[in-house]
Amino acid sequence: YLFGRQSQAALAAFRGFGRSPTGADGRYSFRTIRPGTFGGYAPHIAVGVFARGLHRRLFTRIYFAEDPANAGDQVLALVPADRRDTLMAVNGAAAGVPCYVFDIRLQGEGETVLFEA
Repeated sequence: YLFGRQSQAALAAFRGFGRSPTGADGRYSFRTIRPGTFGGYAPHIAVGVFARGLHRRLFTRIYFAEDPANAGDQVLALVPADRRDTLMAVNGAAAGVPCYVFDIRLQGEGETVLFEA
């Protein structure tokens, strides 16, 4: 889950880093601000995945499904249109609390697009 929307001043000053293990059920969560548009890229969060059995870290991005800046993002444009939905966090707000849901799938149907480092 990703939370929040912040002022431009907060976004400009933010240099975040987080680490989260998954629970026994495979769930993880982060509480952070929603990034803004920068350098010609749509708002996104860069993610590295470490997992038992992987020989190297995997990389992906979390974009926000409803953001109009996605249409002009240079990296997202490289992803086949039928796979872009695997990079989209969807709004899961409840009781007025901003919240986004993003599932990472390492294999099978709906496998998340991963990038070379």
